[in-house]
Amino acid sequence: MLSKSALQTAHPLKALLLGGTALCAVAVVGMAGSTRAAGMPVQGANDLSALSAAGNLATKVWTGAVTAGTAAFTTDATGTTAGVTLTAARTIVDWTSFTVASGNTVNFKFTNAATDIVINRVAAGQIDVQSGGTVTGKLGASTAGNIWFLAAGGVLLNGTVSANGVLAGNNTVLFDTTLLDPANTVPSIKTSLAVASSLIDVSGVVSASGATIAANGDISLTGTVDAGATGTVSLISQTTGKPGVIAESGAGLITAATLTGSSVGGASLIGANLFDNLAGFTNTGVGAVSVTDAKASGLTVTSAVNAGAGNTLTLTTTNAGPLTLNANLTA
Repeated sequence: MLSKSALQTAHPLKALLLGGTALCAVAVVGMAGSTRAAGMPVQGANDLSALSAAGNLATKVWTGAVTAGTAAFTTDATGTTAGVTLTAARTIVDWTSFTVASGNTVNFKFTNAATDIVINRVAAGQIDVQSGGTVTGKLGASTAGNIWFLAAGGVLLNGTVSANGVLAGNNTVLFDTTLLDPANTVPSIKTSLAVASSLIDVSGVVSASGATIAANGDISLTGTVDAGATGTVSLISQTTGKPGVIAESGAGLITAATLTGSSVGGASLIGANLFDNLAGFTNTGVGAVSVTDAKASGLTVTSAVNAGAGNTLTLTTTNAGPLTLNANLTA
């Protein structure tokens, strides 16, 4: 069923970005063991709360057909600010644990190109950037690079993450060859990651906080996801056998040029979202789909929106913004 306000759709799909770029190959994979640090990431013997300014080199275990690379870890004297220097187009760091507590900062320093990607992976447990914690990506003094977070136990981005692109997902099973082979484009990798898992994918000059993916694949947006005036936010909640719900609440706010996504159990994106285009949304299970857009210039539906048979679809524009339908709505 399509509600009257369906002529107003828009709730920004909060997605942390997956930067579109052709990445070259490099892998830095962590070692097992070591206890979890108090509020900073741990990679085998490298505890980012305890390293000296001289730092250490991550252990290289990649021996495939791609070029092996290194990541240098350093930490300031207080143990609250750590740097990870990256030298290749694509780098995987298998963390023993990844927590950034309030007051702590992890800076990813890209030295090759602004389009490079670092893939932070935790095989067991969560990635947790806590409120007050900060993660940045930079090339020189400029915001740059793509920061990906993959954790089987979910990704909690309640602090601030800034980069050219941020992606969060609960799929950690892709082979390193898939992630690192430069023949595999970023869109194709994203498709592979989303086959049986949830993703928050944000592209643009991104700043994100209050965006989480639970272990069951549900996506919750309680803070700001800002992809800038030209960026895209994509929300995909479809972990196999799970409800796949997307919900925005409290101070949840999406700012982007374009919002897109899919769900299994419905989506409620009803904050004061600011985006120009809804480039398609699909719900394949039971659950209403509601999207609100507060941009005064209005919202344009550029690709089909399908809430699923028997479900309600509500698209709402506020601030007198027009709703322009250039694609079909189905419910």
